[in-house]
Amino acid sequence: MKSLQELVTLNNPEFCLQFYDYLIEKINAKQPLHEFEEVSYLLLTMKLDIEMEGFIDLFYQLYSLRECRIVEENLRKFGFNRLADLFVEAKNLYIGGKSDITEEEYRDIDPFDNEDSLRSLDEIGEQIMAEGSGIYLIGERVCEYARANTIRIVQEQSA
Repeated sequence: MKSLQELVTLNNPEFCLQFYDYLIEKINAKQPLHEFEEVSYLLLTMKLDIEMEGFIDLFYQLYSLRECRIVEENLRKFGFNRLADLFVEAKNLYIGGKSDITEEEYRDIDPFDNEDSLRSLDEIGEQIMAEGSGIYLIGERVCEYARANTIRIVQEQSA
């Protein structure tokens, strides 16, 4: 695995690929992620997870409530307000509009109990994956964010 110091020397397209590999290796090694690494990972894998697992699995199998908040906050931070609104709408539909749900209650939800909810979630997923939604721009913006934070952390470590 390349170190952060090695990653900052790479040009942008190469940085993005290597940074993603770096994150996957850290996760597989069960190493803790820095805040900017977790944000980057969640946003970089969102589109891929939807394509591979299906939109509903973001909530059903992949994200915790805390991770849902991170995704929403950072979609807005990166200027993807429409995506954030759709994501929040889907999460609220998934949790039945409950505002004080616990992580345990969240994990116990069976989305396949409500066909109407499933159809609505599928429709939201289609809107999120639609051309022009912004989801195809996330990688570029997250890569810029990750590069800037990687450079900052490397500078702090060497100071």
